[in-house]
Amino acid sequence: MTVSIQRARVPTAIHELEGTASPSGVAYRSAASLISASNLIALGVTRYPALLLQSGARTFVAEPLGVLAAYAIAVVCIARTHGTYCDGILRTAIIFGLLGGALEIINIGIENSLPFAVRGPALQIVFMLSVFTSWGIAGFRTACSLGSIRAGLLAGVYSAAICMLIAVAAGFLIQFFLVPPRPDYVSTWSEFKRVD
Repeated sequence: MTVSIQRARVPTAIHELEGTASPSGVAYRSAASLISASNLIALGVTRYPALLLQSGARTFVAEPLGVLAAYAIAVVCIARTHGTYCDGILRTAIIFGLLGGALEIINIGIENSLPFAVRGPALQIVFMLSVFTSWGIAGFRTACSLGSIRAGLLAGVYSAAICMLIAVAAGFLIQFFLVPPRPDYVSTWSEFKRVD
């Protein structure tokens, strides 16, 4: 005798997004985001060429470019995988990665007084915990639905990568174009106090 248990359909935004999230479409969008983030770095450096004359500035520019190149390699490798197992991991990662990316955009905007300013670390900690929790939920949900801890770990890591890709692009856009930081404030950053 076989017992069948069906889950009740809960109408949420996550369930609605599941039908529209395509791993190959996200791979193309991720590649476009990588290219736009790299172009934003190049544009920011060309707008202020004296940046490269400062101590440690070349490393400061090269580090994010290296991370973006590693992301590009990972996107290509992940996009080449096919099957219901991988698609289930990627769909969940896409949904929670987009959710985390949206939270990061809001957080970066508030840190830079867009649309309002909140000072103090409490709000940033709440946003960080929310983003980390969304990655954990992505992993837990995938592990439960596919019955594999490995799949859950991959979903959590993939959602974190998608989230941070969005956050890096948004951070460059905000810091370089919308609300550039004051030079006296930038001079206090540890990246500019390093000696090559």
